[in-house]
Amino acid sequence: MWDFLPSRDIYVLGSTKDTVMIDIRKKEEYCKGHIAGMINIFEEELFNNTDILMPYKNVILCCNRGNRGLIVAKKLSSMYKNKNFFNVYGGMYHFIGEKERCNGN
Repeated sequence: MWDFLPSRDIYVLGSTKDTVMIDIRKKEEYCKGHIAGMINIFEEELFNNTDILMPYKNVILCCNRGNRGLIVAKKLSSMYKNKNFFNVYGGMYHFIGEKERCNGN
C-alpha cells in the first residue's frame, strides 16, 4: 500500500517504532537541508538492498518535490505487500519546519 502524507503528519507517524523515515535524495541534496529524523538512503539502494526495510511496517519517503518519492513508493509497495509506504506530499519543497544540515554545510 502507498499513500501521500502531508508534511504536518510526518512526526506523528514517524514517531512510532515500526516506522522509518527515508530521504531518497542524493547525499549532496540531503546535506543542504533535510527533515530531522530522516536518514539518507538513495533510491537505488532501497531496491538493491532489500534488508534495509525488513524491520519496519511503515516507510516514509521524501525527495525534493514529491515526484521521485511517488515513483519509489509505488515500486516498493509492489515489492513489499506487507508494508505501508508514504510519500511526503510536495517533498522538501512544501515542508514547513526546521531543516537539519550535515556537518560542514
